[in-house]
Amino acid sequence: MSADNRDPIAAAESLEQSMGALADEMRSLSDYGHRSRTLIWGLVVSLALDVVLSVILGIVALQASDASHRATEATSVSAQNALNAKVTCEVGNESRRLQIQLWTYVLDLSSTDPSQTPQQKQQVAQFREYIKHVYSPRDCATTPTATPPTVTPSR
Repeated sequence: MSADNRDPIAAAESLEQSMGALADEMRSLSDYGHRSRTLIWGLVVSLALDVVLSVILGIVALQASDASHRATEATSVSAQNALNAKVTCEVGNESRRLQIQLWTYVLDLSSTDPSQTPQQKQQVAQFREYIKHVYSPRDCATTPTATPPTVTPSR
């Protein structure tokens, strides 16, 4: 074979090797592109989940804030109600004290009657005990659980 014939064969072999390398490189780039597209879709899905979770977290945070605000209001109303109950109790105690004072005055006036019988004196004493029981002051420091029973005097 002549040198001219060798050059085309060498060139063909060189071209064949280059084409093989090019095919390998194309396969490598195709694999890289496929892997990149897979990673891009994974990133898109991840970002979408991130947005959805952020919105859900925002909604939960708003609901928690609203619940906290309502709890604070309820606590404030409860404290105001407790204060009102205490003031009402104290006013009631003052009213009961004045009632005892009034009835004591009336009973003291009636006790000065010399014609009172022992039975009448006993009734007045029973009535004084009744007044003392009915108009006794309430404990305003604690929340009342039940109203005290009302006992009426017997004849």
